Amino acid sequence: MFDPYRHNKRRFTRQQGHILDLKLNLIWIVGLIASLFISRFLVIAIGIVLVILSVRRYMNSESHSFDNYDTEHRYYDDDDDEY
Repeated sequence: MFDPYRHNKRRFTRQQGHILDLKLNLIWIVGLIASLFISRFLVIAIGIVLVILSVRRYMNSESHSFDNYDTEHRYYDDDDDEY
């Protein structure tokens, strides 16, 4: 005997399964695209942080520090005290 309720129910679940598959595929595609953008931004951010840290280390090093640069030696010697 033909049962229309069972037939419709099976057809509905099959259709619902296709919709679920489409949703999962869209979620995967959107997730992959988002992860590519996020990883790109992370690489750029890490690069900027590394550049800032290296510039700070370069500026704070002993040979390039402005604090250790003695401007008085340009004008006179410590021995003579002449300008």
